[in-house]
Amino acid sequence: HMLMAYANEQNALRIAKEDVRKAREFALQGFAKSLLDVADNLHRARDAVPPEALDEDGNEVLKSLLEGVKLIEDGLFKVFNKNGIESFGEVGDEFDANLHEALYMYKDPTATPGTLGLVTQIGYTYHGRVIRPVKAGIVDPASAEPAAEGN
Repeated sequence: HMLMAYANEQNALRIAKEDVRKAREFALQGFAKSLLDVADNLHRARDAVPPEALDEDGNEVLKSLLEGVKLIEDGLFKVFNKNGIESFGEVGDEFDANLHEALYMYKDPTATPGTLGLVTQIGYTYHGRVIRPVKAGIVDPASAEPAAEGN
């Protein structure tokens, strides 16, 4: 009975330590998720400036502004990486319902069927746990060209 009580106590202690570790690790998950909108808006601001606008003379203010946005975005991603937040999801990745949210399917004979064709919003993980899935258009598996039959 004494050994059984000791084993139960050790199991309870191990479980409690694991619960405390998880609580500490994921305590800031909500805060991390709220920062994703900031990252999205910085990305949109950067993409809103067409490259040809930077080539024109007299756009020094626009160039400086874009450089500042890029620096802020880079700094934010350094903080993300330091704190366990990582982005994922690129065109060509194989669709996985656990990681990706399919917004629509479309036919594209030039792309690999069942992959991400157009990423509208990248995804993020926090210490390996998905906090926002990738939102994307998926290349329809039916768009694959049928194999040519030999005679």
